Amino acid sequence: MKAITTLALLAGCAVTERIDLQIVEEAPTVFSCVDRDGPLVNRAGEPPYSVQVVIDFLELPVRIVQVADILRTCRDPGCPVRPEARLCASLDVEIPPERSPNDVVIARAVNEALTAQVGTVLETVPPGGSMVRAVFTTAPCESLDPERPFENDDLIACAVSAPVDLRSFEGQLELDLPTLSSPCDIAEVRGCANLEQ
Repeated sequence: MKAITTLALLAGCAVTERIDLQIVEEAPTVFSCVDRDGPLVNRAGEPPYSVQVVIDFLELPVRIVQVADILRTCRDPGCPVRPEARLCASLDVEIPPERSPNDVVIARAVNEALTAQVGTVLETVPPGGSMVRAVFTTAPCESLDPERPFENDDLIACAVSAPVDLRSFEGQLELDLPTLSSPCDIAEVRGCANLEQ
């Protein structure tokens, strides 16, 4: 069974849509990315991991679906982020003691932590097409400024959805990392985390 995080989209006081966010759990996952020192997830220490997840909403036309088109469009003319809609929460990610913490096990555990620990409610629906992004970092929420890029040394993983119209979308929305390499590397995570910069 797939774990999910629920976003309730509100218009006034009535829930109009329901969106379930899920990090793709198929190998290689967003938690397989590395730098010259090894897997980025090692920055969170030993399990259980304590990390922050930052959920942003970037403006992007719904017609754009290919990875190359997403990256090209976000470079020029850009993918503006809605800073007032940013959500940040701390996660305690438990890894079952009988399981080796590979990237698939970590992705599943993160999804379970998101479902259990994050209750996210939007007061307004972003207009037009939006791409949902989740950035996992060791930096505390209070230190993160939407106007500044994420610090390279704090990044653990990043995942984005396909562009959708959140006003009409309902159901499960998968997030993954646009990458052309295996394993993914810190440059790709940094690019994903700072698409709007």
